[in-house]
Amino acid sequence: MEDDVFCSHFQMKKSTFQKLQIAIKPWWNSSETGRIAITLNKALHITIWKLCNKCSFRDVSDRFGVAAGLAYKVFLKIIKMICRLKGDVIKFPKTAAEQKQVNEEFTNLRYNPFRFVIGCIDGTHIPISQPIKDEISYRNRKGTYSIIAQAIVDSRIRFIDAFNGCPGACHNASVWQRSSVRKAIISKEIKICSNYNLLGDGRYPLELFLMMPYRDNGFLTPMQSKYNAILSSTCVVVEQAFGVSKKN
Repeated sequence: MEDDVFCSHFQMKKSTFQKLQIAIKPWWNSSETGRIAITLNKALHITIWKLCNKCSFRDVSDRFGVAAGLAYKVFLKIIKMICRLKGDVIKFPKTAAEQKQVNEEFTNLRYNPFRFVIGCIDGTHIPISQPIKDEISYRNRKGTYSIIAQAIVDSRIRFIDAFNGCPGACHNASVWQRSSVRKAIISKEIKICSNYNLLGDGRYPLELFLMMPYRDNGFLTPMQSKYNAILSSTCVVVEQAFGVSKKN
């Protein structure tokens, strides 16, 4: 049943699922998890299924043949384990050498590259069911309900920072203001080397370490238009990263 569930409803390759299972297996077997009556494989199927479908734990219980309470318990445990992977997989370049390497990769990405880039930022909406409380905060501009995931991506479409949980009605600039990576940059916990910048679209604010396009009021100079075109072509890596992650 589980393989059929996996293939029919999840937008995740079986190889990706197996890699995820291997990555969290050490924690599943540790004493921290306590005694659990089902296998890691089944627990991970339950979790991915719940994340990908608007359903209750009673629905999960019926589909996988486990008690609703157990389904809820393993769901929370798997989510916590996946969150623990962030520090090992998603790493912002903090040292001068790391930032130089990321910048060189961006420079080599295009024939006419945007200079001094160490990451591109954007956000995407993750659909959710209508919340019971404060539903208006989660209603996005399309009239559906979502939370926003913000990501910073390098030239190889790898996530180097991720921040999520803001309600769908939030503006990208507001999400950026709340994000832990911006706070770390402001507090100098993360030091961005001189001249290096992040790139964002027009929904982000201009800052010393964040570049955005010129606002197109119909009177842009040729140089400003060229600047916008190069910036936009560089920022495509974020959309590509979102596309790959949703497909896998």
